[in-house]
Amino acid sequence: MWDGIIRHFRNFSLDFHSSLHYHIPAFPSSHLCFSILRLFAQPSGLRHRSRLVLPHPGWLLFGERETGVSHPFIKRRSKMKQGKARIVAGMLAAAAMALGAGPGDVILSEIAWMGTAAGYTHEWIELYNTKGSAIDLTGWTLSAADGTPNISLTGTIPAHGYYLLERSSDETVSDIAADRIYSGDLGNGGETLQLKDASSNLIDEVDCSEGWFAGSNTTKSSMERRHPGAPGSDPSSWDTNNGIIRNGTDANGNPINGTPKAQNSVYDASLSVRLSGFYATVEKDAVHIRWETASEVNTRGFHLSRGTEKDGPFSRITSVPVTAGGNDAFGGQYGFMDYDVRMNAEYWYHLEELDIFGALHSLGKLRVVTASRGLLPQDHRLIGNYPNPFNPETTIEYEIGSRDNGVVHISIFSLTGRSVKTWAFPVRHPGRQTVRWFGDDDAGNPSPSGMYVLRLSVDGWPAGSLKLIKTE
Repeated sequence: MWDGIIRHFRNFSLDFHSSLHYHIPAFPSSHLCFSILRLFAQPSGLRHRSRLVLPHPGWLLFGERETGVSHPFIKRRSKMKQGKARIVAGMLAAAAMALGAGPGDVILSEIAWMGTAAGYTHEWIELYNTKGSAIDLTGWTLSAADGTPNISLTGTIPAHGYYLLERSSDETVSDIAADRIYSGDLGNGGETLQLKDASSNLIDEVDCSEGWFAGSNTTKSSMERRHPGAPGSDPSSWDTNNGIIRNGTDANGNPINGTPKAQNSVYDASLSVRLSGFYATVEKDAVHIRWETASEVNTRGFHLSRGTEKDGPFSRITSVPVTAGGNDAFGGQYGFMDYDVRMNAEYWYHLEELDIFGALHSLGKLRVVTASRGLLPQDHRLIGNYPNPFNPETTIEYEIGSRDNGVVHISIFSLTGRSVKTWAFPVRHPGRQTVRWFGDDDAGNPSPSGMYVLRLSVDGWPAGSLKLIKTE
């Protein structure tokens, strides 16, 4: 069990810039996370100076007001020195690397089940490393459910790099050296391929038992994965090489309709981050912005910008990117404290993803209205949502009265009473709050168009309801 727990910290990150923060990918038990961190932290003297509280998996923050760091779950300010924190992070990182890869760290990226124009037996398969460090493949296997092929892997796959398997001969892709030569054919009617590590843990799977999702036997065009984070057994995750973007030559010296050891021709950058939550709370003299991702691929970090109008202009408030998990099948939780705000004002925040190639992708905007202590509401109140009707997303706005602490529950139901989406937040600071709904359910699946009912409650006491309309 401990191997699996410690392996989870492979994406542990720290940021000592203007917004010191720590990010740990989501994990099913906050108590276990706390125990692990305490185990690693104690040798650095942390146990006498900080009290860590993880309200839900994924969050761990230390900090002081002077560095622009705060968090509603911090029970005591930490005076931990940066050097000690780096020791903790280094120990966690070392333990994670020693334990190897996890699901989705290496994927089947491209499958030439039809061979090449030089011959139908000239099949090849490409693996891709989604992580930022090399991975040892010694003892790994790539096998079909029917037993053929059954390939034992050797060597390493570089960070964000490729591993090429060629059937029978290195001449299959004549101008690119194979990392592994294998035997055994891929059936034209489809296969189920499983990639397992040296401990037989499933790392990736492509279930095409009912037929290949893409690729052409007529044009000898490969089956390419649209994005490293796309589910391997989902037909929509794959497409046929477009015949324009190609790489490599076959045994006869002709261009291959595929991209061995190169980015796939059908790569879709829009699939990189799936955002599952984007919300903000006003806390004393600051705005606390938080966001959650359901999955990440090739994500270096996130940038936040602030403006006073929805359409800008915006000024960036993150001097360096908020460090992301990089490639995380389970996503993560992130936060940023903005102290450079005025009370009784309206702000818009723009969240962007920064990928490992340096490109920025907009993830959305969020409206926040600040309020001074003297203007705080006395009662809880659901204000409304905008836009309404909406597609694909809407922002829900509500007020928390100054008289209570507790837990805020926001629930969205279908007209038949089925629970669609729920949120639960601890009440730490009263005032106007916002949460953004991306039109999905709790599993991250898009909800159909139609009418929904939203209900707000605090510690079980109703605080308002309204109807939402999602259009086609």
